[in-house]
Amino acid sequence: AGDVTLGVAGGSGSFDEAIFVQYASAPYYPVRFALRYELPWIASWQRVHLFEQAALSAEMQVSITPWLSAWAHGQRQWRQSAQNTFVPETSVQAGITFYYALRR
Repeated sequence: AGDVTLGVAGGSGSFDEAIFVQYASAPYYPVRFALRYELPWIASWQRVHLFEQAALSAEMQVSITPWLSAWAHGQRQWRQSAQNTFVPETSVQAGITFYYALRR
C-alpha cells in the first residue's frame, strides 16, 4: 500500500533541521503519489504553530511507458517576513521525463 516515513531533515546550523512525516505510494504502480508534512525545528516547543510554520507538499507521477513519465509537484510553505509574520508561498512544477539507456 506504500510507505510512511518519520524523520529529521536538515542542515548543519542551529535549529536548521525540520521534523517530517511522509507517505509514498508503492513504487510498482503506474500512478504514484506522495504527501509530506514538515515542521521546522524551533527553539521553544511552547510556540509551535502547526500550519503557520509548516511546509505541505504533494507529488504525483504517471508512467506512460517504461521510458516516459509525467510528473507534478506542489508545495505550500510559510516563510517568516521582516515584520515577524508568516507569509504563505505556493510553488507548482510539472514536467515530462524521458529515459533512454545507451549500451556500452
